[in-house]
Amino acid sequence: MKNITWLLLCCLFLFSPMLKQEAWSEKTVQQKETQQKGKKQTEPTAAEIKKEKREARTIGTLLLGLIIFLGVVTIFFVIFWGKRMRREIRQERASPTQRDEFWYLQPNENNQEIDKEPTSNKPPEE
Repeated sequence: MKNITWLLLCCLFLFSPMLKQEAWSEKTVQQKETQQKGKKQTEPTAAEIKKEKREARTIGTLLLGLIIFLGVVTIFFVIFWGKRMRREIRQERASPTQRDEFWYLQPNENNQEIDKEPTSNKPPEE
């Protein structure tokens, strides 16, 4: 789920400038057209102001929708993760076996000669 969240955030940061550039490029195209026609630059008309406000409202609504969507996804992720963790905690674990603390003092099963006294290289006494 974290990957999806990061992916959506990256898409948000990648595409938000494109939305702004698209709106900005439309404005520049309109400005170039008016300059080519020989009209003087004047203050924006009421229709242009309404269009800019509508574009800003659309972008804001998209961003707000994305934030709400990410919040809901995060809440569902936390709920399902918590449910899974509670289930794992409730499961009874196998108790650990008691190890012999003095295992190193036990005789070796494979080689019983270790406990015998060492033999010497001395010749037998007569």
